[in-house]
Amino acid sequence: MRPDAVVQGRRWLEQAEADRRGAQLLFDGASYHLACFIAQQVAEKALKAFILPDNIPAQVYTRNAAEETLRIADQALALVRKKFPRG
Repeated sequence: MRPDAVVQGRRWLEQAEADRRGAQLLFDGASYHLACFIAQQVAEKALKAFILPDNIPAQVYTRNAAEETLRIADQALALVRKKFPRG
């Protein structure tokens, strides 16, 4: 990853972390629907920090990046599946 790409990725990660702190404030204030929405945004920005900071998608999305992001997506799916009753 180019140095400027790392800087851009860190900026997205910093924003995700700031948003996470805001989501906690919403949670503490019993604004649960907003806390859930912001939590989704936090996850999206954190992933963006990992997969979007360098060049164009056709050049950035290598096999390794695809494997890692699919693994993360699988973890998210598994977590959500556990929330649903067996049917």
